[in-house]
Order: sequence, then structure tokens, then C-alpha cells
Amino acid sequence: KDLHDDEFGRLYEIPSVLSERQNRVIVFVLSYRRRLQGKVVKDGAPFMDWYSFNVCSLFFGIYFFKLKEAIKNNKPDVVWASSDILHCLIGFAVARLLKVPIVIDLYDNYESFSASKLPLLKFLFRRICRKVDAITVVSRSLRNMMVGRMEGNIPVYIIPNAVRKDVFFKRNRDCCREKLGLPTDAIIIGTSSDAMGVDSLDETVKKWDVEDKINELKELGRICN
Repeated sequence: KDLHDDEFGRLYEIPSVLSERQNRVIVFVLSYRRRLQGKVVKDGAPFMDWYSFNVCSLFFGIYFFKLKEAIKNNKPDVVWASSDILHCLIGFAVARLLKVPIVIDLYDNYESFSASKLPLLKFLFRRICRKVDAITVVSRSLRNMMVGRMEGNIPVYIIPNAVRKDVFFKRNRDCCREKLGLPTDAIIIGTSSDAMGVDSLDETVKKWDVEDKINELKELGRICN
């Protein structure tokens, strides 16, 4: 899923909900893939200004020029940065320049991302985590990790992920399987990400004593993919 194209995930929902409550929200996002750049109009979000730029714009100053232009007449009360270490570092720098509070949000352990292997990024990230005004995280385990690393009394709040009830709700099982072209009498196992491969699934199914269904599950996996 893509944050910009699919309007998906907490990084879209958090600013959207804030804008729905009539808070002025300015969103700056960087894409690691080439796409059209500039201001994007989001339907039904009159209090949210959304700007999308390619990551290469950082090296030519376009991103920072547009950021300065966007906030010139709308100085924010707080900067809330997320997505990965790079975005958190940029958010921290912007907040310090504007002399406003900075909050960083972690939906995962950003130090496990490939970008953290770049020189100094992990060191700088841990450094700013000790200087921010607050941290929001997606889970209790992330909260415990961050509290264990920091000094002082920086507040760490848990904002768990949620689901949209207008999209995800209980439906008729047989109708759904028929629409997806799946057998109605099969044992179907769903996972929340692509982290579990077929081999891991095989081992799990064996423990449930339904080995005769493994090949069928593999076939279902190919259909779904």
C-alpha cells in the first residue's frame, strides 16, 4: 500500500483525523519512487494541505524551499514527524528552526530499516530521541524499548493502529469466498503481512495436524498473491 496513492495507514489517518477536527494540518511527504511533485488536493479535507516530493528534491533544496514557503504564513504549533529515521531528523531540524515542540512517531523500530545503515543516521536518531518533547509509538513493546534508551522524563504515548469500520466489517463468508474464487470448504489462514513465507506456514500447519491441507494452502497462497 502507498500512503499517498491509497490514502492508507496511520501516517494518513492521524493528520486526516486532526484536520477533520478543524485543526490546520500541513503534511510534507517524501517519496522514494519517482512521482509528480507539489501540492495535492485531498477531497473532504479542507483543513489539510498535502505536499508530495521525491527524495532527490532534498539534494536540490526544492523540498526545504517549498516547506519554508508553506509554513511562512501558517507557523505550526507542533511538528509531528514519522515514517523513518530520515523524516524524524528533518522534522527535528524544522521544529528547532521554528522554535516549536517536536513529536516523533514510531510505527516500527526504525533502526531496523535499511536506511539506518547510512553513516551517522542511527547515532543522530538516538540523539534526537533524547531531545524531543514527546514520542508516540504503535505498541507497548516499542514504548518499553524507547523508555529504556532515553534519559530524563520524555513522555512516550501509545497510539495503536486501528481499522476503519466502514471498510472492515463482518460479511458473509461463503459470498466472500465465491467472489474471490476460493473453495468454500477449505481451511484458509490469513496473515497480516508478507513476513510469513510458505515454509513458515507449513511448519505451523503441521502442528495443527492438518498436513493434508498444506498443498491446498500453498495453492490458495498463489491465488491470493
